[in-house]
Amino acid sequence: MEPHDPTYAATVAHRLTSVLLILSVVFAVFMTIDAIGADRDDIRFEATAPLNEKLIPDGLYATSEQRTGIAIVEPSAREQRLALGIDLLPLALWIAVLWLLRGIARSVRDGDPFVGANVQRLRVMGGLLILGVIAVHVGQTALQNELLEPYTRAASAPLNTPGLRPPDGEFPGTPLLCGLGVIVLAQVFAHGVRLREDVDATI
Repeated sequence: MEPHDPTYAATVAHRLTSVLLILSVVFAVFMTIDAIGADRDDIRFEATAPLNEKLIPDGLYATSEQRTGIAIVEPSAREQRLALGIDLLPLALWIAVLWLLRGIARSVRDGDPFVGANVQRLRVMGGLLILGVIAVHVGQTALQNELLEPYTRAASAPLNTPGLRPPDGEFPGTPLLCGLGVIVLAQVFAHGVRLREDVDATI
């Protein structure tokens, strides 16, 4: 292959993905050390709780619960680990996608994007954006349930009165659509790779 001078945009894209990847890994390490090696004063997260019906005017009634910020004061080691897991799950997915994106940006910088490695990277990225996002959604919900389990019922409330529970997370439709688009793009790259091989074979 003839020497290729990378374009400014391709060089910037590769450097930007590299910087984001490094910062994300450093942030993940810092979060882990902070959760395991230090005693946190509190853990802050969001939860839902029943609305106080006394605050609602007569003739109206609540059809949903209210979303509110919660802080666990002096959390136990178990609670700190659960909170760490909730934060690390999406960050791990982000780092994996950045790693694959950096490889693609490097090949574009080098002037050789239509290669089998990029097809594989795009297929894995599409799978992560579909299956990985669903797994993160399910995993975070499970960890939030574990974290809130001791606080799910108010201490002074009747047994059948619900207390705190994790907020209802929105279904990640946008990442799933993006994942489908990436898989389609992978097929386009695969077609480009085959065309390139056919051209090389005729030369």
